Amino acid sequence: VVQANQMLLRDVVLDMRLRDGDLFVREFKTRKWGGTLKAKGNILAISPELGTIRASGQFSYDGFEIDAQQNNFALDFPLRQCLCSISSTFVADGASFASMIFSLDGKGSLKGENVVVKGLDISQLRDIMRRGQVDTDKIPELLSEIKEGGYSEFSFMSGEFTITKGIVSFDELLWKGDGVTAISVGDINLPLWTMSLDNEITIQ
Repeated sequence: VVQANQMLLRDVVLDMRLRDGDLFVREFKTRKWGGTLKAKGNILAISPELGTIRASGQFSYDGFEIDAQQNNFALDFPLRQCLCSISSTFVADGASFASMIFSLDGKGSLKGENVVVKGLDISQLRDIMRRGQVDTDKIPELLSEIKEGGYSEFSFMSGEFTITKGIVSFDELLWKGDGVTAISVGDINLPLWTMSLDNEITIQ
């Protein structure tokens, strides 16, 4: 068991080498929030006089639970529940963790199962549309009525992303549920911890 910043990491495997101020991580593996995190890469001192380093490498995190992660960090993101897997390559420069987030570049993929999203009850909208009880011109008004406190369930989600200066961009994040398909396009701003997504919802 390894403790880092009040976080307990279990079943840790770490193989690294330090040479001339540069750190080379050949293997890092641990289990957290029900999933397995694996990573490898390098941390290089590119400007020792300024304390600037460059971190680069790749990681994968398979089968972790979003609800457990939220409880640990007290997050309030719309994604309330998910059995998720993510993989990515990355590179970042900086003299602090915050500055490295602002310079973060990379790309990767995200997948999830048994997903619950807060903010809109799509099943309620689907049922109303199927019964033909609403005029299409009144859909915006209906959405605002069923959005407050609503939750939507999806069997899975999947998409690829790019990271540019700390901005995670999705060209197409696909969501599939019972009689519902949604496609999200937009950004997650890691430095500002904000999310902006446009969603196209198809109800079968």
